[in-house]
Amino acid sequence: MPHCRRAHLIVRKLISEHPDKMRIVHHHLPLDASCNPFVQRTLRGHEKSCELALVAICAGKQGRFFEVNDYIFQNAEEIRAKAIGAREIAQTLELDVEKLVDCMSQACTKEELRRDIEKAESLHIEGTPAFVINGKVYYGRIPQEVLVQTETAPPTL
Repeated sequence: MPHCRRAHLIVRKLISEHPDKMRIVHHHLPLDASCNPFVQRTLRGHEKSCELALVAICAGKQGRFFEVNDYIFQNAEEIRAKAIGAREIAQTLELDVEKLVDCMSQACTKEELRRDIEKAESLHIEGTPAFVINGKVYYGRIPQEVLVQTETAPPTL
């Protein structure tokens, strides 16, 4: 998750600097065997990533996806070290706790996460962070020349 955190911060900065030219569509790929059938064992640093993905999905249903996603990435080490769960995250960020917890247990929410995981598998994405830009997959960092092309491209709808 440390690499994802760095990538997340860079992408969020780029989006804020170029809101008319770039947009982000976030898909979850927890490298956690508890929900990802393509992972044989949970990778170190990715413990709880299935639960955290569900928290983010359900926060999105309350209109707070990026706020919660930012919080998770900024506080990932503390969340893991102190075993901070969904309720505590929701309380800290003043979300509707019961609505969030109920949403996390619903089959449709788990199905949404499963679709994200299967989408990554269909694109042969095996690790994170990964970015898909104009149909091409980039791992880790987005090459500077791709960013320059993206920044200078005309806005699209």
